[in-house]
Amino acid sequence: MSEERSQGPAPGDGDGDRWGLQRGDASGATRRFPTEGEWLDLPTPADLPTGAEDEAFLGRVLRAREEERQLDRELRELDHALPDLVLKRFAAPTPSQTFPERTARRVLEDRRQRWAKTLARYVAPEPTPQFIDRTLAALRDAPATPSPRAPSAP
Repeated sequence: MSEERSQGPAPGDGDGDRWGLQRGDASGATRRFPTEGEWLDLPTPADLPTGAEDEAFLGRVLRAREEERQLDRELRELDHALPDLVLKRFAAPTPSQTFPERTARRVLEDRRQRWAKTLARYVAPEPTPQFIDRTLAALRDAPATPSPRAPSAP
């Protein structure tokens, strides 16, 4: 496929008419890319759906929309038909007097614990007294190893 262009800026700005771009078809022949005005005059492709298919599609869409509206009407009627007793079962309970205070305390405690856990990743823990005792006992019981001596001078 070959591309030829007339004088002007480099292609890439999407204006094919200005560049006089040439396009090759399946047989290898080159033809000029149609202008915007020529696009409007091109014949309709043969494989487009016919008007009968469009009407069938439109009928299906309209029926589906009407079924949806009917379902919405039935649901609204059911909402009015439900007794108040049934609806009250799903109502949120009235909060107690201490609810805000308890909730705030729990949120602050949770936040404190999360910060402590996060910061603990970056802080070396203090050794426990048990750890120190075990380490010292292990060092006492270990056999003495001679320390390296500097070579003596002759």
